[in-house]
Amino acid sequence: MTAGQASEPSLSELGRTLERIEREFGRRLDEMAAMFSSAVKSEVYEAHRQAMADQISAAVAEVAELRSELAEEKRERRADRRLYISALLSLLVVVAGAFLIAAFGLK
Repeated sequence: MTAGQASEPSLSELGRTLERIEREFGRRLDEMAAMFSSAVKSEVYEAHRQAMADQISAAVAEVAELRSELAEEKRERRADRRLYISALLSLLVVVAGAFLIAAFGLK
């Protein structure tokens, strides 16, 4: 055996190295296959994105409708409050007038 032959790998070492490379290559291919199998197709992603955008638009429209209904209810409550206050003031004026008429004996 010469010095050059001692530094060269034997056939069995080359075989083991090739087997190790083949196993590593196979493992990485399996990892890539798993990654690609869990990936979503662009058509599915776009359909999902569009559905989400539609849901968000519907929710925004519903919130706007609820806000307008709330504003209308507030206006109605203010109008009712004014009506009640006017009725109460009218009653007080009538009672005060009746009291004054009775107090001064006016007919």
